[in-house]
Amino acid sequence: MKTLPPTLAPACGGGIVAAMRTTLMTLLALGLCLPLAGADKDKPLPKDFKSLKALAEKGDAKAQSNLGLMYGNGEGVLEDDKEAVKWYRKAAEQGFVGGQKNLGLMYFKGKGVPQDNREAAKWYRKAAEQGDAEAQFELGKMYRKGKGVAEDDHEAVR
Repeated sequence: MKTLPPTLAPACGGGIVAAMRTTLMTLLALGLCLPLAGADKDKPLPKDFKSLKALAEKGDAKAQSNLGLMYGNGEGVLEDDKEAVKWYRKAAEQGFVGGQKNLGLMYFKGKGVPQDNREAAKWYRKAAEQGDAEAQFELGKMYRKGKGVAEDDHEAVR
């Protein structure tokens, strides 16, 4: 009868389950907790201005972007493009695609900020790289016309 190598003998002496008990328990706990990790990710945002602003002030990027929309469109608050830009920027700097795209639009149109095609292209690109079709389209138009970027037909249709 063959014997196990000395390095495996202690682990196999109590059986494979006993040897891997800690690992199995960790994997089980992780498996049970993973669904909860993003549980509030798709939770609907409050629709009223006061509640949305409170959430945005706590750093919620989606709330910040939506608050920017409210300011930009005058929904539930007086229209204020500078405030819209402020909230879009907060969301955009956290990598939130909606904030990036809308900040690009504000720079492109010169609403709440001085008109700046280079800055518009920068923010459109960030959103486009995350797969946002509208940002990809707008960035493509900018490449086609050479606005804020070097004119490049190849890049325009990419």
